[in-house]
Amino acid sequence: WFLKRGTQSSIQPHPFLGDLVGKRSLQDISVTKGQNIIAVYNESRVIRISLEMEKVLFDVPVPLAYTIAELEDGRLACGTGTGKIYLLDPKHGQIGRTFESIRKEGSVVIHKAIHDICMLGKSHMAYTSEDEGMTILNIHTGDEKIYVQDVNDPNSLSSNQTVHIHADENQNYYVTTAYNGIDFFNLSRYFIQKKIVFEDDHHRPFVSYVNSIAEDAQGLLWIGASDRVIEYHPQTHDTRYHFYHELVGNYNVNALLGFKTICVDHLGRVWQGSFKGGIVIYDPN
Repeated sequence: WFLKRGTQSSIQPHPFLGDLVGKRSLQDISVTKGQNIIAVYNESRVIRISLEMEKVLFDVPVPLAYTIAELEDGRLACGTGTGKIYLLDPKHGQIGRTFESIRKEGSVVIHKAIHDICMLGKSHMAYTSEDEGMTILNIHTGDEKIYVQDVNDPNSLSSNQTVHIHADENQNYYVTTAYNGIDFFNLSRYFIQKKIVFEDDHHRPFVSYVNSIAEDAQGLLWIGASDRVIEYHPQTHDTRYHFYHELVGNYNVNALLGFKTICVDHLGRVWQGSFKGGIVIYDPN
């Protein structure tokens, strides 16, 4: 865990969190409405931390934990590599209910990793999976609806390999996919639209893997892709690419090898975590 203070250029180990978790591998992290941190580490545990009190509120074992999210009722949803979603008590971390995204083909049991979880209102949850599309789950009844790619249906998903879900304040949901851009939908108004090919004002197309996505205060989407960050305006479809290359000899080389995660801070700066080259902080102003 590292900390950047204000306008300082240096990033230092966090004085409390750095000592707390040491060199454990962080898989996913989120900040709750109560300003606590919830995180998955080492693919084996879920931890909840109060930064205000500098105290661990709970640390519970969850096998093959991949992703963590807070639901609207305050419970925590943890998706795992075993195809299970655990709903955890936010105060004590106890598992209250388990959902299984497990399929059977004959006598063979197949489970797919849960990549990301997103709450849809108060009763429904969407989650992405390794190669079984996207599922919308009613957390009260357990009923679920699975959305997959169907080449004969233009309203189906563009890919079964779904990665990340982002929800905006207007209940529009954006799903990133491996190799086929993003899908977006609104449960009450439309379903499903695609943006497979991006093209900037120089008519340069992009069709490849997109991983992370975030939205700024102006409604612009910042999309972490396989070799660039894409600035996309959903209303006008204007697109701009942000490359991070370095000159090696006579060749421009991608220095960062794709972008794993993106977020927009309170000043509108876009933080971009790369697979290889550390963190890029971009100020659109």
